[in-house]
Amino acid sequence: MLLYAWPFLPPVQDELSFSQQNKTSYLMLFKETPVKFLLISCLFLGLTDASIAYVSSLALGRGLNPSIFMMAISVGAIIVRLFCTGVYRHFSRMMIAAPSFGGMGLALFGASFANSNIVIALFGLLYGAAVGYGYPTHLALIGEMIPQRFRGELLRWFISRWILVGRFYPYILDMRQH
Repeated sequence: MLLYAWPFLPPVQDELSFSQQNKTSYLMLFKETPVKFLLISCLFLGLTDASIAYVSSLALGRGLNPSIFMMAISVGAIIVRLFCTGVYRHFSRMMIAAPSFGGMGLALFGASFANSNIVIALFGLLYGAAVGYGYPTHLALIGEMIPQRFRGELLRWFISRWILVGRFYPYILDMRQH
């Protein structure tokens, strides 16, 4: 249900008035902006991104070729980024963000039950299309939702958490299995 909360988020004011215009802090960032929703979205995006490491082992266990899934991801993302940018003219970025990582999660779920290379390739295309919309949309939302004075702080925070989740999530899951 959280995935469909994006359309109901409050709009951000262009500039917030303060006596100290140049001072920014994480406390002010979290108090004054709807960044919490963006970070929750980025957490889910990072978790689905980190989970593609397991598709290879699942595919090999079923006798499938995991590189077909990875190649389909690339093809899907390239097709979306080259030919499907008109979606941004018809829908707001908020309406695209949640379905993008929802599509990534659905593709991973479907790929985990795939029993042929064609099926895993189709789920790879879905994942690639979702990635093609998801990453640029989430980066653009930082510019749309956050006032100018907070953008550098948030971008640094966002990228560092994205890297941490993507790097350590597979290890944490692997430690739980032993």
